[in-house]
Amino acid sequence: AKALAKKTAADNEKALQNLRYGMVISSALYVLLRFILPPHKFPPAFWPSVIYLLTAIPTVFLYRYLHSVGTPKRDASGTLISSGDDLNQPGLLDACWDVIYVTWGCQVGSSLFGEWFWWLYLSIPLFGGYKVYTSFISPMLGLRQGHPAAAAADPDTASNGGDATSKRQAKIQKRNEKIQAQQAKSGRR
Repeated sequence: AKALAKKTAADNEKALQNLRYGMVISSALYVLLRFILPPHKFPPAFWPSVIYLLTAIPTVFLYRYLHSVGTPKRDASGTLISSGDDLNQPGLLDACWDVIYVTWGCQVGSSLFGEWFWWLYLSIPLFGGYKVYTSFISPMLGLRQGHPAAAAADPDTASNGGDATSKRQAKIQKRNEKIQAQQAKSGRR
């Protein structure tokens, strides 16, 4: 268990270091490409700067969140007390990384290709809506596989007489029948 905690702590420290580098690099590229390199007008375009600042807010918030949950805790001598949450686990932490990556892509892409690149930022709420639909709404409406209505509509289950068992389940069932047959046979003697 200690080896796993040390590995998680090392992975978290590396991920947080890469996160810091990514934030600095994406912000520096935005400023460099937007304000310094091309022939620019003064004052710089107002709305792209506002959009940049508005999208930097969730990035900083998510950075602070990932930093707080993922930073390993050590005592004064440097001994690992807690490795922090694994920053590579799926779920909420995975969604945090996705938002940060899309934000960086939009920031750099908008400075390279133009303001239309900010439309990519809409992929975040669209994907969130997709996840809500597939995780909550469709199971409630019975539109998901495994629900009785979906099982009746499935041609494979209908051809088996409605009995859909996996190979493993069939094997277990066959073994149980064999054991019951042996017990019944030994009870007759």
